[in-house]
Amino acid sequence: MTLSFFKLQVAGNDFILVDLDRESNEKILHRSESLGELAQLILDRYCGVGGRGCIFIQNRPNTVSGTRAVTIQVYRSDGIMDRGGRDPLFCAARWAFDSAKTSGNQVQIL
Repeated sequence: MTLSFFKLQVAGNDFILVDLDRESNEKILHRSESLGELAQLILDRYCGVGGRGCIFIQNRPNTVSGTRAVTIQVYRSDGIMDRGGRDPLFCAARWAFDSAKTSGNQVQIL
């Protein structure tokens, strides 16, 4: 399996960001492994890329405002979803701005 990703860091913490909207990554959503299991493989510092967390990101319509929103799921190296922490949000927001996934000077992350 081929996986396109970005390795980002903020405040000494490194994260792998996987854009699930990229054509090369669409197959990931249809595979039997969960995103948590995939994160464990990617984040292994000896056999994988290594990192503190894995950010899976998608651009989705926001039904409330009628605009597009970036949705993220963050997993730790043990495969558990991480709901806390600002560092993955900073990485996702910066990536969204740099890759033109936002309009204007604001980003909405769900």
